[in-house]
Amino acid sequence: MNKWLIIALVGLLLFTNGNKVSRKIEPAIAGNEAKSLEKSEPAIRSVGTGSANADDTKSGEKSEPTPARTRTRHTVTATVAKLENIQVKEGDRVKIGQTLVDNPEERKFLETKRRELELAIATNQPVPVPPSPPIADYSAEVAAVESARAMLAALHQTPLPEYRFTTTELIQVMDKAVIEKRQALVLERVRSEQVLNQAIANLQTAKSDYQQRLSDYQSKVMETQRENQERELKQAKFRRDLAELQLNFSNTGATLSPYSGRVRQVKVLGQSESGLKVEIVLLVSER
Repeated sequence: MNKWLIIALVGLLLFTNGNKVSRKIEPAIAGNEAKSLEKSEPAIRSVGTGSANADDTKSGEKSEPTPARTRTRHTVTATVAKLENIQVKEGDRVKIGQTLVDNPEERKFLETKRRELELAIATNQPVPVPPSPPIADYSAEVAAVESARAMLAALHQTPLPEYRFTTTELIQVMDKAVIEKRQALVLERVRSEQVLNQAIANLQTAKSDYQQRLSDYQSKVMETQRENQERELKQAKFRRDLAELQLNFSNTGATLSPYSGRVRQVKVLGQSESGLKVEIVLLVSER
């Protein structure tokens, strides 16, 4: 009797534990079946779509893989008057043509200086050599001399009136008219000599004046040549200064980014006469 009771109790215990185990296993089996169904759905869908997906799969197998992008460093150097003129910082994204460095104050100063030099070059032009004096013309003076000489010669060829008496007392009393004629002729000869001397003096003065004009002209030519040499030296200096200023202007003006990329480093290289030398390193993506 006790033996069968024990067997019944053991069977009951085994039956109860079996139900519990089955309840635990059934949810696990249901979950695994759900997961397997989820995994199988894409495969089922792909089969349902037909040949289009098959063609895509086939084309995907034939296409080459996309190459990875590489980054290249590009270094840009510039000169700034002060650090505030650097327009970018490390980590900034920049586009091609974007301003990296700008020096508006320095550029304005150089622009003013450039206009001054260009004005100096425009105004510092060579002075033309003055024209030479005209060829001397002494025809009027020579004619006056010849006329005076001929007049004097004619007067010297005119004889003096003869006295009618030989004694001084009688001449003074009886030949007063002769005396007056003789005195008039002598006076006319003297005046003619004075006219001739004045004509000769005028001719010499005209020649001296012309020689003085020639001397003044030669001095003026030499002075003009000297001034033009100085102007040429100044002009050469102005042009050198303008060329140097234009070089500084290109170095000091706005520096634009040659590429699109990211600013990796901004570094001050040192001090120069024109300002601070800076170096900007760009990282540019390339395929």
